[in-house]
Amino acid sequence: MDTLKVLIVDDNVVILSMITDMVEDMGYIPIPVSTAEAAIDCLREGGVDVLLSDISLGGGLSGVELIADEQIDMPQTVVLMSGSPKPDALPSGTRYLSKPFTTRTLDLAIRS
Repeated sequence: MDTLKVLIVDDNVVILSMITDMVEDMGYIPIPVSTAEAAIDCLREGGVDVLLSDISLGGGLSGVELIADEQIDMPQTVVLMSGSPKPDALPSGTRYLSKPFTTRTLDLAIRS
C-alpha cells in the first residue's frame, strides 16, 4: 500500500506546522497549505488521499465551503477540525476533530 498523502489546511502557521509534524511522524506524506484556495489547487492536481481542514480559515473560503465545492473531486477521507464547538450539521461522511487533539486521535480519524 502506498503512503497516504494528507492535505492539511489551516490558516494558523503554528498549528499548520504542528499538524504537519504529527502527520509526518505517523508515516504519512503531509501537504500543508494555509488557504482553501491553495487546497483547491492541490485537489485539482490529484493524488490526495485525505483532506484535513480547519473549519475557520480566515478571510477566504471556510473548510465547510471548501468541501462543499462540487466541482472538485474530494478524497474519500475528509476531516474537519476546529477549536470551536462542533457545528450542528456537517456534510455527510465528514469526520470531525476538536482541537487540540492527540496524534492517536488524528491517526484514528485518518484511518477509520
